[in-house]
Amino acid sequence: ELVLSDVASDPVSAGKRVDASIDQLNGVIGDIRAYIFDLRPVQFAGDLLTDLSATVEEFRGSSTLRVSCELPPTIAVLREDRATAMLHIAREGLTNARKHARASEVVVSIAQVNGAVHIEIRDDGDGFEPHARLTETHRGLRNMRLRTQRLGGSFDVESVPGAGTTLRVRMPAGV
Repeated sequence: ELVLSDVASDPVSAGKRVDASIDQLNGVIGDIRAYIFDLRPVQFAGDLLTDLSATVEEFRGSSTLRVSCELPPTIAVLREDRATAMLHIAREGLTNARKHARASEVVVSIAQVNGAVHIEIRDDGDGFEPHARLTETHRGLRNMRLRTQRLGGSFDVESVPGAGTTLRVRMPAGV
């Protein structure tokens, strides 16, 4: 509303204020999309590949990050609790890349290796020292590790300050 009074007297300044307002609104829209993605419950619909692909698509629509997803045509069947855990972990890994890593690109891949299903989430962000004592800001990493271990899987974090982060989850296949 204040810009309207400046349009006639100082159109250049008014244009700059409109541009700044548009940037602020785009930031708010991005924040709202991120909150919606974070709040939406993870539900396993019966096919890990389809569910993971849908999760990545949803994240792509709520983020400014470039996100790619590398999926094989098929993978072994997982118990429902393990598949659900992998979806939660993928979602948390994507959220971490957006919130903490200041990444521009994230790659999510899934593969079957030696009777286990592997998910990898790799970003090109800031990275961190993974062997440092985890603070309260790293609850997500602790939760992902515990969730994986409780279900007989393994969880690994590879990160170097300034060189991105890679999360790897391995779950035994079978029902």
